[in-house]
Amino acid sequence: MKKIFAILLMIATIPVAFAQERSLVNVTGEHKIMVEPDEAEVNFMISTNHKNLQDAKKTNDAIASKAISYLKRQNISEKDIRTTRVNVNPYDEYVKDQKSIPMFRAQQSINVKLKDLDKLASLLSGLVDLGVNNIQNVEFKSSKIEEIQNTARAQAMLNAKQKATILAQALGQSIGAAYSVNDNTSNNNGSPRPMAMYKAAMADSTQEPIATGEIEVIANVTVGFLLK
Repeated sequence: MKKIFAILLMIATIPVAFAQERSLVNVTGEHKIMVEPDEAEVNFMISTNHKNLQDAKKTNDAIASKAISYLKRQNISEKDIRTTRVNVNPYDEYVKDQKSIPMFRAQQSINVKLKDLDKLASLLSGLVDLGVNNIQNVEFKSSKIEEIQNTARAQAMLNAKQKATILAQALGQSIGAAYSVNDNTSNNNGSPRPMAMYKAAMADSTQEPIATGEIEVIANVTVGFLLK
């Protein structure tokens, strides 16, 4: 048993010993791709206040129901509409020089995946018309993000190889096979566009086109090459 353990230990230490005997160069590679978004996730909230708990909830549910029906009429699939939060809380409403009034606030947050960005401005105005009083966030995305990330990863590897080659040449050497590869690419590519407190008063104003900008997709790798 001791002999078997000794053999296994020797096998396990071979890569470490090999790395120690050979010269290595470790580099990071990075590549950035700018992408025009083709879809968005919209998160909005309905907030209603009332002296009676049931009335606060009933009013809130009625607006939410109208908003969901409206979204479906805009050809948004039911699977792309998701309620993310529902809550009812008591609070005291203070009026100057008067006794505070016990109240209830009902809130409901809904997330929508929009696959046609041309509809975004009119969609937001339509929701506000129905009583939605807070557009909490709009995040622009790409439906091809995985494909784009893989392209960026490949280019980041080439960038790492180029850096390693330059470093090796400065030493009068060249690079051999890759000894280790680590993918440090984050899946949180793209930047959310917050649009908090999109008030009902804005619904009456002329609809302005929304600037979607571009999504920044960055791949980052760390590669170790053998030197020869």
